[in-house]
Amino acid sequence: MLGRAGRLEEAKKMALEIPAEILNVVIWRTLLGACSFHGNVEMGERVTMKILEMERAYGGDYVLMSNIFAGVGKFGDAERLRKMMDERNVLKVAGHSLV
Repeated sequence: MLGRAGRLEEAKKMALEIPAEILNVVIWRTLLGACSFHGNVEMGERVTMKILEMERAYGGDYVLMSNIFAGVGKFGDAERLRKMMDERNVLKVAGHSLV
């Protein structure tokens, strides 16, 4: 909720205070989504690095950060992240609906 409200620093601080046995990558992905929503590239980069420390094989993390870069005109950085996906053989599974 803090992230969606644009209170990204507070959300990050709260995530950092969660005990390690409870903390999981979903919390960081939620914060990355908020960074995307609010166009906060700097925090998005830091959060992406945190996510990649925990789990490197989920393509959605790379794609979301790449889209954040592209959204602010940092196309070189977006391409660098996409190349990193290729080098690590990470795939983005296409979304689908059951409706």
